[in-house]
Amino acid sequence: MKTIIIDDNTVSVDGVLYERKAVEFPEFILLNGIKWETKNIEDYHNFYEANGIAAVNGKRLPTKEEFEQLNSCFKVWDSNLTGYWFAECKADLKNPFKSLFLPAAGYRYYFTGSVYNQGSYGYYWSSTAYSGTLGHSLYFNDAYVGPVNYGSYAYGFAIRCVIP
Repeated sequence: MKTIIIDDNTVSVDGVLYERKAVEFPEFILLNGIKWETKNIEDYHNFYEANGIAAVNGKRLPTKEEFEQLNSCFKVWDSNLTGYWFAECKADLKNPFKSLFLPAAGYRYYFTGSVYNQGSYGYYWSSTAYSGTLGHSLYFNDAYVGPVNYGSYAYGFAIRCVIP
């Protein structure tokens, strides 16, 4: 099955065009033995909220080490969808049935509540604390993926859960 995302509203599966809403995408993608959810949890959350929300839903945030494993996959920036595709096999990149897409969701500044860098930078919380006020995170832009970054617990980052 060859799947190509044409634009935000259209996908081609084996040469047949479908509305993206009409195609059922999987709930998770298995990469390096880890089940990654295929959608972000809505909104931006601080470190503690993020870990709590994942746990309430029977899931968890990825660890720092799991972000490092994700970074070892093949990856490519998608300038149309503004984010990264990750896959175990290069041929599977941009195939929503075999690769994981993380949008450049930006972040929410804790002081003002404003969202910055949407479409340019991705910030995703891990479950791993860095210090008393900092948590590990995945950070990326169109030229770089940093799996071992950290940010203040107060910032609102995106959440992508893994399934235990």
